Order: sequence, then C-alpha cells, then structure tokens
Amino acid sequence: MEGISIEGITIKDAKNKIIAEVDITLENGDKVMLVEVMPEPSIKDKDAQDHLERMEKVRLHAALRGDSRKYLGAVAGMVISNNERDFALKNGFYVIEPSGETFTITPPEGSPREWQRAHCKQRPASGGSPSAGTASIS
Repeated sequence: MEGISIEGITIKDAKNKIIAEVDITLENGDKVMLVEVMPEPSIKDKDAQDHLERMEKVRLHAALRGDSRKYLGAVAGMVISNNERDFALKNGFYVIEPSGETFTITPPEGSPREWQRAHCKQRPASGGSPSAGTASIS
C-alpha cells in the first residue's frame, strides 16, 4: 500500500502486548513515515519521548508481521518551542510546523533515524508480567 492515511493507524496486538496509535502515516515503497500531530508539543509532557517509544512499538509490530520497510518519524505542531524542536531533530525526527501560509519541514541533524527490522527486539508473546511491554500512547 502506498500513499497517505490521514486517519493514521491504531495497533491493538494483545498477543504481543503492543498498543499504539499514530496520527498520520505516509507510505512510499520501502519507507513509512509516522507523524505525531500535537497543537503544542512539550518536552515537559514527554511528547517527543512518547513518539520515540511509539516508533519502537510500531516497528516491532511491523517486524512481527514480516514488514521489512524502513520507518521514519516526524513531529508536527502549531507551536513548537526551540527545546522541543532541538530534541526532536537530535533524535532523528523531521519537524513540521507552520510558516506564514504554508508549512516548513525541517530535516533531522545528519541523517534521519530509520527504524529497521534488524534493530527491533522481538518480544515473546508469553512470559513476564501481564502488562510487560504494554502501554497505550496516543
């Protein structure tokens, strides 16, 4: 599947204890970009950190389903502080924010981080506590 999904995706994989929601997905051949949209992202509220964890969960879920595409991340917001922008860029995310009547997409420092199949730790479906590895992040 290629294109854009404005609805995003919701993953509820009880067997592997993976729960995640993504606001926007962009797909093109061998890459998928997951975009987290927030009115005003905040380091204090851990928005970018939550998206890092979400990227790991979604990539793990994709790997468990045989998806070998590379996953990229982006944070979008109407008002993004310098601290939040710097944190997102240093962690390999693109930053999408308004600029006049259009939007600016700032690429991460160096190369964008790619979440690939080889970098995901596959968790067993059983064992550990009932809530191990489970979190609901929206």
